[in-house]
Amino acid sequence: MNVDGLGIRDVRVANTSLLGKLTWDIMHSAHKPWVQVISNTCLQNSSILCMPKPKNTSYVWNNVLRPRMPF
Repeated sequence: MNVDGLGIRDVRVANTSLLGKLTWDIMHSAHKPWVQVISNTCLQNSSILCMPKPKNTSYVWNNVLRPRMPF
């Protein structure tokens, strides 16, 4: 989506899209080293979709969890 026809992307839409891509990689690319680290430390080998939003985590991890559908 462009803002005012200037060819500038809406930053919120682009950020949500990139966070969704990270979620996709966490779900479907278990062979990647960074996904293995995240799975072992933050997810404790559970699914990112079923995990409740934790209260005391980093700003970055909270933003990674933000675009999920609410369950």
